[in-house]
Amino acid sequence: MKEVMAKKNKNNKTNVAQPVRTQPTKKVEVIVEKKASKNSKGHLGHVTALVKNTGGNSSVKAALLPNLYTTRYRAGWACEPTTVANPYTVSSVDVTSLVTGSIYEGGTYMAAISRDPLNAIIEYVPNPNGYSWKYSMMFCSDNSPSNTPIAIHEYFIIPAGPSSITTVPFAYGVDTNVGSPVHLHPHGGVFFAKTPNRDTSIKAIWFDEGNALQFGFFDITTGAILVTGSTVDIYRWDGADFVLENTVANPVANFTLISGLSSGWYSFKISTGVLCKANAVFEEGTNKSYALGHRPIPGILNRSTLTGIRVNGASVMVTPDSAELAKGGLCAGVQLGNAYVIESFFLGSSGGKATDAIISLKGSTQMDFHNGMYGWHKSMTNSSYKMHVPIRYNLDNVVQTPDGAAAQNSISNFISYMDPPDGWVMLAVTTPYNITGAGTAYPGGVLHTTWAWSVEYTTNDVWIGASLPVLGTEEYDEVMFALSRAPQFLSNSMHIRDLFNWLKSNVRTTGREGQKFLKTFGPDMQSALAGLLHGAGVVAGKIASQDSTN
Repeated sequence: MKEVMAKKNKNNKTNVAQPVRTQPTKKVEVIVEKKASKNSKGHLGHVTALVKNTGGNSSVKAALLPNLYTTRYRAGWACEPTTVANPYTVSSVDVTSLVTGSIYEGGTYMAAISRDPLNAIIEYVPNPNGYSWKYSMMFCSDNSPSNTPIAIHEYFIIPAGPSSITTVPFAYGVDTNVGSPVHLHPHGGVFFAKTPNRDTSIKAIWFDEGNALQFGFFDITTGAILVTGSTVDIYRWDGADFVLENTVANPVANFTLISGLSSGWYSFKISTGVLCKANAVFEEGTNKSYALGHRPIPGILNRSTLTGIRVNGASVMVTPDSAELAKGGLCAGVQLGNAYVIESFFLGSSGGKATDAIISLKGSTQMDFHNGMYGWHKSMTNSSYKMHVPIRYNLDNVVQTPDGAAAQNSISNFISYMDPPDGWVMLAVTTPYNITGAGTAYPGGVLHTTWAWSVEYTTNDVWIGASLPVLGTEEYDEVMFALSRAPQFLSNSMHIRDLFNWLKSNVRTTGREGQKFLKTFGPDMQSALAGLLHGAGVVAGKIASQDSTN
């Protein structure tokens, strides 16, 4: 910037006007910090300044749009460099017909997301074709009675003695029919057991009513069928503890079948009276109508070098894929804490609409399903940003070979607690019935669901780069304070625009960053966002100019 001034010489005569250079403009960041301290908006104004100074709005964006942004969180003085990623998964859904025996009528659907990396998804999975499904269970166990290090095996050891009772140490289940088009895959390729905080030796798996679990018993060395009987104690989660529900005695068979259970989380204790090993197969049983699928963040089983993971953002989006004239209906969203067994809301509308379990809840949001619905997981407490340690290693772990078979063989346990950090975000959909009576019963029931997470993790893999966070702890808390006021549930067609507007108003993002949205969501969003992004860029430029000259 130049100014033109008339100067006078010693004889009081006016010289020709000369350009005078001003001092270089101070950095905008410094000016903004000073202005923020005087801002009448108080705390929020200070947050705005912090975000602009440090680029810390990445933490907000990672929470709002975890499929697009990553961030790093600082906790305390000590801080280990972390790696960031944006894992996601998409599920195609067809609820266009009524499935006899299912928990819902046709045309309705429900999905939920959490920050637990091992149990991050719950989804209603209809089974209109009556397909069977099967998972082979893996266990946290030694491979002999000689106290070898605990590792993951396809069997577990049961000691000798009539009073010897073994808690079944489930680790995870593996789909035995991966890729098969004539089988259902309700829990994806792998699902993980859960455990209560107070006792991680208890491992539970989810049963839908009618599912079956079959144990087989074998000799330790020869593998021959050995056991002629077993006793199984069955425990069910009541929301706070595992309570003994039943005891099944099978005195003659070499295999023990557990079936006829009501829906719920179950753990088991087994006694055989003799030293043996046991395996287990989990399958649909008599229930070929539906399943409540429980799945992890995709790919986490392959992260054999992962030593900790923090979920900085999580979102779920339901999008209609039906013909334009068939679109519509009702969608609803809500975030629920751990006072509930979340599956009760899936089961609570049995025989009716999934939305019935949500729309009457305090804090729920409802809207037309024509454009779908987007929801992100709000942090209610500091537990949302706790570093999880879902994978634990045994004494066989070799630091020099942190990956491959050596790493997999040194994994001793997977930890997924019954209560995920700050609960679950749930979306439910109900599409209208075809009143014409011709064609598909619920033509609007073709849709897809997108789950996304913004994560940072620690690893000893030397191939993967890692960095320290930018923000300090106080700044991060203040940014989260601003985030608590952001809209949580939005229409798909507008969620990027609305969240972008909120960011622009509250944490000063720039128009240039909005181009990332266009590249990610494709040409369908360009017409809706082009004007907004241009305007945001202009506004941001004016703000910066004003700040630099005041």
